[in-house]
Amino acid sequence: MNWFIVNIIVTGCSTLSLVVLLISLRKAAETIRFGRELSYQIKLVTLNLDQAISLFRDEHKNFRNESYKLDARIKETVCIRHDIDRSLAHIKQMHDQLQQNFNRSSGSTNIVSKIPRYDKNGFPVFVQRKISKTVLNSGC
Repeated sequence: MNWFIVNIIVTGCSTLSLVVLLISLRKAAETIRFGRELSYQIKLVTLNLDQAISLFRDEHKNFRNESYKLDARIKETVCIRHDIDRSLAHIKQMHDQLQQNFNRSSGSTNIVSKIPRYDKNGFPVFVQRKISKTVLNSGC
């Protein structure tokens, strides 16, 4: 009977170890399934991050190109502004020279020529007719 009890105990222990093994295998299968799902999610996130990085690189390249264009426009604007300032200075210089020439030519003309001539009637030369006085009768 001793062997019988020992066999029952050994059978119970083997059954218990088989149950533990089955539970461990289920847990391992569930862990593997979660690991696969996690690796799939990581793969998706990595793809999305790669797309975001490529978009950021494209935007950075576009901003850099726009920055170069704006720098070129600023340089062109500075050159144009410099040309305009030079032109304005030249125009001011020409104005001053013309003003000096005008002042010199005005000062050298004969003072008598500035006085308008009057005819014997008291009218300037360009007036061709006489103006006569008329009496207006108003009906009021």
